[in-house]
Amino acid sequence: MIKYKIRNEVSDTMQEMTVDRAVSNAIASVEMEGFAVTNAERDLIYKLVRKEITLKDALGQLDEKCD
Repeated sequence: MIKYKIRNEVSDTMQEMTVDRAVSNAIASVEMEGFAVTNAERDLIYKLVRKEITLKDALGQLDEKCD
């Protein structure tokens, strides 16, 4: 009889997603919906994810851009 260790199998096959890959995937998804992401917006996303700015500050910068 063969015994399986499901916990080990799952941890061996799953990979940790990097911040860069997660952001790239999110941006690709947005672009597939027909929206464009500028380099400035991309930089803002990275700053937000790295906790260099707060969500409030990021939204404020985007709001200023729309005015």
